[in-house]
Amino acid sequence: MLEIRRFVPALAVSALMLGASSAGAATINLTSGVNGNTYTVQGQAGTAGTLGTDYALGSYLAGGNGGLGHGFPNAYGFAGGFVAPLPPSGVTAAGAMEATDHNWLQGTSTPIVVDLGLGNQSNLAIVFNSIDHTGNAAFDTHADPAVRLWNELIEGIEFTVYGSKSLADATAAAGTPGVFGATEAGAVPGAGAGSTFEQASLRFVFEDGWQDFGNADEGDDYASVWGFDSGTQFRYIAVYSNNTDPFIDDGFRSFDNELDAIGRFLDPVGIIPGPSIPEPMSITLFAFGLAGLGFMRRRRKLN
Repeated sequence: MLEIRRFVPALAVSALMLGASSAGAATINLTSGVNGNTYTVQGQAGTAGTLGTDYALGSYLAGGNGGLGHGFPNAYGFAGGFVAPLPPSGVTAAGAMEATDHNWLQGTSTPIVVDLGLGNQSNLAIVFNSIDHTGNAAFDTHADPAVRLWNELIEGIEFTVYGSKSLADATAAAGTPGVFGATEAGAVPGAGAGSTFEQASLRFVFEDGWQDFGNADEGDDYASVWGFDSGTQFRYIAVYSNNTDPFIDDGFRSFDNELDAIGRFLDPVGIIPGPSIPEPMSITLFAFGLAGLGFMRRRRKLN
C-alpha cells in the first residue's frame, strides 16, 4: 500500500450527500492541476465484483458520437493526442457497451444512454470507463502526488450521470446534442419543471475498475458509482460529457468520455458492506490556498 500524508485544513465547505459505507473504503484527496482547488472522494479498494453475481450490465439504447476504441487493459498515462487502437472488426456501439471487454464507445455532447431493465432494484448506477490518457503530461510529473492522482482519476469520471423512467425522454436525450448543458456541473432539462431526469451524485470509485491486473495503473481504473438522492430506481441511465464532471470549479474541461459499460448492482449490500439504505457521507471542496489534504490510495504491487 502506498500512503502519503499531509496536513488537513481546518476550514471546509461541505455538501451533504448520500453514499455507501464500506470496510474497504478510504478517502481519496485530489488537488486540481489547473487551479489548485482540492476535492475529497470516497474510494473502494478492489474491483466492482463479479459480473452476473454482484452486478449486471445495461443494454445500449442510443447515443454517443459513434467513436469506438480499445483501451489498453493494464496501463495508462498516454500523452495528449494519443490515438486509441480500434476494437476488433465488427464491434458495434451496442457490442462495446454491453460487455466489460476494454472496447469503448465515446460520448461528447450527446449522452450515451442504456436501459438497466425492469429488474433494477438499486438507486445506484455503475459506470465502467476506459482511461485513454491522463490529460496533460505536465501534471503526470507534478511534484504534488495529489495533483498526479487528480489527473488520473479525472479521466475516469469526466462526465455527469442522469436517470429517467421515461423511454421517450431517454431516447430524445440520446439524440439531442447539448441536452444537459455545457457547464461543469451539468444541468437537468426543464430545471425540475416536469423533467423526468434526475442528476446523480458521485458516491465513490472502485480503485481497480472491473478487473485487477495487479498493476498500479490500469486502463479500467476508477469505475464510478453514482446515486440518486431521491432514492429512485431509474431504468434509463444517461452518461454525458460536454465539459461536465462531478467536481465544480476544478478547472477541468473535457468534451469526451470513453465508456466500456454501464451497470446496476445485483446485491448492493454484498458489494458494499452496510445497510440497504446508504448511510450519509460527505464530499468536500476545499478552497484554493488552504493547506493540502492527505490521501490514501490502495493498490496492489506489480508482481
